[in-house]
Amino acid sequence: MSSSANAGPRFVKTWEELPSGEWLDNDEHGTNWYQTDDGVYWHSTDNGFAVWDEDDTESQKNQVDLKTYEDEDNEDYEDEDDEESAPNLLSPQIGIGTAVIGIVIALAVIGWTTEFAMPATDENLVRYGENSADYVKENQILIDGLEHVQTLNTLSIVLAGGMVFVSALRFLRKSPWWGLSAVNLSLVTVLVMATYTAFSAEKEWVEACNPQVVYCYLSVMPSLSNIDAIYPAVLCSIGLLIIVNNSFNSWVTFDPYEDELMDLDFFDDEVDDEWRGKVKTIVLSSMLLLAGLGIFATYQYTSDVPNNGPEFQISDAVGNISNGENDVLVVIDVVDRSTMYRTSFLTVEVQINEGKWWSCATEWDDYSSGKCTVEFVNEVFDDYKLTAEERFMISENGFHLCADEPDEGCEVAVKMTYAYDEEEDYGGPQVLPILTVNAVSE
Repeated sequence: MSSSANAGPRFVKTWEELPSGEWLDNDEHGTNWYQTDDGVYWHSTDNGFAVWDEDDTESQKNQVDLKTYEDEDNEDYEDEDDEESAPNLLSPQIGIGTAVIGIVIALAVIGWTTEFAMPATDENLVRYGENSADYVKENQILIDGLEHVQTLNTLSIVLAGGMVFVSALRFLRKSPWWGLSAVNLSLVTVLVMATYTAFSAEKEWVEACNPQVVYCYLSVMPSLSNIDAIYPAVLCSIGLLIIVNNSFNSWVTFDPYEDELMDLDFFDDEVDDEWRGKVKTIVLSSMLLLAGLGIFATYQYTSDVPNNGPEFQISDAVGNISNGENDVLVVIDVVDRSTMYRTSFLTVEVQINEGKWWSCATEWDDYSSGKCTVEFVNEVFDDYKLTAEERFMISENGFHLCADEPDEGCEVAVKMTYAYDEEEDYGGPQVLPILTVNAVSE
């Protein structure tokens, strides 16, 4: 473009004052351009129209850039004004008291785990490990479980530290209302896993005991009260119910416009309050239901253990019944290996064909009395203490207790009574379940 105007006005306020000519297309900045009949170019400005001078191109460019910058700056100010005029939507916050509860619980878990649980686990790893004097291969079941428990103990300390951190953020108002509940739930999960792992490992270890190698009755079935992780798990579970309840209260009752003068019904109306209240009720009810199911399942699992005393199995001494006076009647097998009975406190009686009960003499007591005798057939340990895989037989002792025609026999019932009166909690003689079998004659 070029300008040939050396005389005449170089600026007008309105387009009506422009000399005769024609309008041109606007440029990329939106500037209006106009060409007069004698070839002079005009362009729009903030105050009107001015002649374009090619010698002043840079000043024109600066003018356009300045206009663009001012427009953008005005838009920024308008955006900031819109943001300031919008309500400040805060988020729900848990109370300081709830945060303090979280810190106390977390510190208790850290203290218990570092001072009691982990040292006790390390001690058992050494006691039953490969380097111990009494190590047997069945101990590896317990060792593997304890190593897993130790890993979970370490993880619980990490989560408890995270619980302290999230609780501390509450004092800075930087923690979401659900944050403490989420960390606490994770901690409870890890502690429950540690409890289950420890109990299961010990239970499987006792059940795998080999009575031909060790005294299995010395391996007592585990109890939840002896599992270190159960105590912080219960504490954290109770704390979780409290924290979740308080957290949902802060969410349900939260009103971001409570300090505003105007009421904005679109956010916190009655319908929204009712919906959030229902969510809280459902969550808490579900937690209580799961807690109840968990307690029931735990009771079922921990109570599923063998009987406290040895279980006995009776069988016929096949082919031993005759018309003699010293026939072997039945054989008794000890099939349980969780505990033991001291034979010196055990009495044995037999009944033939639902008749009179007869006391039997035992090799650990007196052979001179009784119409029947009890004698070990397979004794694993020579200690007069019954354990699994031991066997003893009951025979006639010079009397025709059972004598019949060939292929016929007697119904033999055996009653054993255990009276260990040296026990501190002795409550009287214990009559064991009566065993019955048909003893067939030759």
